Amino acid sequence: MSDGQVQAVIAQMESWLADAGWDPEPEAMELWNQQFEEAVATAERGPGWAELVRRSHEVGARVEQRTQPMVMKLKELQAELGAQAKGSRALQGYRSSLG
Repeated sequence: MSDGQVQAVIAQMESWLADAGWDPEPEAMELWNQQFEEAVATAERGPGWAELVRRSHEVGARVEQRTQPMVMKLKELQAELGAQAKGSRALQGYRSSLG
């Protein structure tokens, strides 16, 4: 593949990030990442490669910034579910000790 394929994949993500209403879906992100890795693995790394690397790092930082609130919410939900599970186990233990 050519470096143009890497450029196209990066441009796709830049386009998504330019849309303030874009809500990253896990499946779309996984597919994009697969396409990006395949493009990079087979790229020619010709003239302009350093610029593509710079753009890919910039896009990665922007994706991380955009998804950070979702990651934090996921961690909060996981903690809440863990606390509920712990409370449920304690309640079951309490009920069995009464029976």
